[in-house]
Amino acid sequence: MLQRFSLLIILLFSFVLVQAQSEWEKNRKPYDLAVDEQEYPLYYMYRAVHYDYKYDDKGSFVCDITYHEIAKVNNEEALQSKNKIYIPMTNVIDVLDIQSRTISASGKTTSLDQNDVKEVKDETKDSGYRIFAVEGAEIGSEIEYRYVKRVNGSVFENLNIQFPYPVKQFDFGLRCPENMEFEFQTINDSLSVQQVDTSETVNEYELSMESIPEFVSEEFSGGEAMEKRIDFKLAYNSNAGRKRLNTYPDAGKRIYESAIDYSKSETKLLKKLLDENNPSNLSAIDRFRLLEHVVKNKYYADKNAPADLEFLLTNGTAHERAFLKLFVGIAKQLGVDYEIVVTSDRTQTRFNEDFDSWSYLNDFLMYLPKTKQYMSPSAVNCRLGLIPGELTATYALFIKPTKIQDFVYPVTRVDYIPEQNYLTDQNNLDIKVQISDDFSSTKVQVDQAFVGNQAGFLKSAISWMDQERKDQMLDEMVRYISQEAKIEKVEVSELNDNYDAWMEPFVISAAFDTEGFIERAGPNFILKVGELIGPQSQLYQEKERKFPVENVSNRSYFREIVVDLPKGYSIQNLESINMNDVVREGDRVIYQFVSSYEIKDNQLYIEISEYYNQIYFPLNRFEEFRKVINAAADWNKVSLIFKRSS
Repeated sequence: MLQRFSLLIILLFSFVLVQAQSEWEKNRKPYDLAVDEQEYPLYYMYRAVHYDYKYDDKGSFVCDITYHEIAKVNNEEALQSKNKIYIPMTNVIDVLDIQSRTISASGKTTSLDQNDVKEVKDETKDSGYRIFAVEGAEIGSEIEYRYVKRVNGSVFENLNIQFPYPVKQFDFGLRCPENMEFEFQTINDSLSVQQVDTSETVNEYELSMESIPEFVSEEFSGGEAMEKRIDFKLAYNSNAGRKRLNTYPDAGKRIYESAIDYSKSETKLLKKLLDENNPSNLSAIDRFRLLEHVVKNKYYADKNAPADLEFLLTNGTAHERAFLKLFVGIAKQLGVDYEIVVTSDRTQTRFNEDFDSWSYLNDFLMYLPKTKQYMSPSAVNCRLGLIPGELTATYALFIKPTKIQDFVYPVTRVDYIPEQNYLTDQNNLDIKVQISDDFSSTKVQVDQAFVGNQAGFLKSAISWMDQERKDQMLDEMVRYISQEAKIEKVEVSELNDNYDAWMEPFVISAAFDTEGFIERAGPNFILKVGELIGPQSQLYQEKERKFPVENVSNRSYFREIVVDLPKGYSIQNLESINMNDVVREGDRVIYQFVSSYEIKDNQLYIEISEYYNQIYFPLNRFEEFRKVINAAADWNKVSLIFKRSS
């Protein structure tokens, strides 16, 4: 009986909330939260988004989007986060309706005064927002608002439906003219959008979800891409026949055509760039590398700038689409075969190879078949052969210019961008330690060597810094190892910033004295050798793990430590140096932290090899991965006991 009663209450509550979405319920009472729900700072009692596609009186394709939210605020922080409501105005034609109110715990209602709605414009971005304050809210109140804005009709959307706080009920709806047919993918959830009504005038789709848990980000997981969301697209329009609309081949054709369409002024500027960088005796590929280096040392991408090649070459910045167009032009002029590759950051919105929505086509790459390498046209820290890790180990749209008879056509395919090997991204330490005769301090020489993406980031960053900021950065990188360091010198190796040496390591060499690694323990001395590798993060897991492992990139850390052994002393606990945490996939080692030692010529040699060479790892084996991650933090605690020999 109790279970039936509880089910009745849930159904009744759901019905009331659905009614609230369709209309502004007058004189309603505040909703109740269960005891455990009151522990959250903020609890969404209701969230709804409804899309209404139509043609306006001018025949333009528009969409009226209704947003409706009821949030219970349970502490001061939540109250402050919700005491102002912002309506983004990007792409907005008009705001058709705004309603807002607060309902206190005692049931007192305070409604929005329409005169309090202000508009703030952002002249630099041709956008802005409407803003209004929430009046009468206090801890325990419900803050409710509902607004409708008309926008130009977009036929691709990604709608997030999971948030940092729980949602009691979420409702999604979409209505469109009957000649249109939308398709949907529900990401990270098993429920799906259903078509609920097909009449002579409209098609309608709905999805209702109850008790959506809060999204809690986990380290070494897929990031925002793990949130629940609804992706949808306009797939068919019967007025245009039964051909599927907005396919990946359609996108490929459009992207390719825009990348090869040059104005006379763009062609002139491109030729000038090539003529100014035309050393003799270079192959076409090496000239491409040279020009990539020149461009990335001079220009930078800005998502808010025009996607115009002339603007880029004249002003030094542009949208990344302009960079794609530039390097396509360079490849064509040099006779270098290329493919355009378009994907999305898999830590934000993973490219869906099974659902041809253009909303996944956000990031541009190029693939050169001759070298079998990828390049990022706009990432200033990357060069041919290295691309951002979040754009690897994922699917993408490949667009290959293909000559058929006398014409070149873009041939598209969906293919996989492989992950990069762990050796392409390194952070290595070479450390030499001398202990003073009285064990009061240590003299340390350290070379920090960065390889791959980490080196590229530092090389590109340091080239833009003034001397003061450069000195500050180098000082911070030394003090990462020892906060108490009395630094004698810091030097940067040859930057190797020529195009043909960009992949060479970036090395910071330093010498310093410090008392931080030595402690006295009665008649003995302790060398905190584990701290020489710098502080290491530890992967805690107090709550049950929800997501499988996903690394942004494969990477490695190799350390060699050489300690000059003081005469008259022996080390009592050398075996504490040895660690061997390894994860295998079949016969292949994919993750490891392995440390060992050797004593030779009155010196202690320590070698540490730590690497991660697989992006994805299943949830049911998470503890194996965590043990390797935590091994470095455990090694941080290794202290060697020096005892005077008798």
